[in-house]
Amino acid sequence: MKLVTFEVATPLGPVERLGAVRSGKIVDLNRAAALLYKAQGKPRPQARADFFVPPCMLGLLDGGKEALQEAQTALNSLKGSPDGIVWDAAKIRLLSPFRAPAHCATSSPSRTTRRPAPSAATSRCRRSGTTSPCSTKATRAA
Repeated sequence: MKLVTFEVATPLGPVERLGAVRSGKIVDLNRAAALLYKAQGKPRPQARADFFVPPCMLGLLDGGKEALQEAQTALNSLKGSPDGIVWDAAKIRLLSPFRAPAHCATSSPSRTTRRPAPSAATSRCRRSGTTSPCSTKATRAA
C-alpha cells in the first residue's frame, strides 16, 4: 500500500487527507474505513474511522500495526469509485507525506511568538480525541 497525503478543495477551503494509491487514483482511507464500518452495521462509523484510520499520516502511524491493517482492509473492501472517497489525481494536490507543524513552518519571530507549540496530545490527529494541526490548513492558520 503506497500512502500519500493529499489536499482536496472544499467549500470551506482546502483540506489535507490521508490516502493510498490504487489504479492511478487516490483513495481517502479514512472515508473508505467509514464506508466499510457503515456497511458492517457498526455504530458511529465516522467516529470509529477517525480513531482507527485517522485522516492524517502521523495519526495513522501513531496507531501502529493495527491502524495500518485497518487501512489496508478498508482499501481492499472498497468497491467502485464512490464520490468523496476515490479521487482522480487531477482533482487533488499531492503534498509532502509529513507536513511541518504550523509553529515550525517559518522562522519569522512574529509568527512563532503568536502561538505556542501544540502539545503531544494535539499532534496525534484525533487519536486522543483532539483536533489535529495536520488535518486542515484552516486549523493551522487559526
